[in-house]
Amino acid sequence: NAEEARDLLMQKSVGSYLFRFSAQPGQYVLSVRHSSDVAHWRISCEKPLGRGPPKFKMDNVSFDSFFSIAEKHRNNPLFSHRNDVL
Repeated sequence: NAEEARDLLMQKSVGSYLFRFSAQPGQYVLSVRHSSDVAHWRISCEKPLGRGPPKFKMDNVSFDSFFSIAEKHRNNPLFSHRNDVL
């Protein structure tokens, strides 16, 4: 849950992150450590009709995997108003 994620990440360096299950079925959460706290972003899982891999949607942007979410934000920080980066 969010509290456990916060407790874990506050022991890590700025920019540390984890993906976790959300309390909402079919959704996940990206939790990220920044300089003074931990922020959380909800990620929905969209399963296409028929066959095919699921898509993960965060802030109205679709991704193929959690890895692709992390890679995007490695060069495009989630915290634009801070010196923190994911």
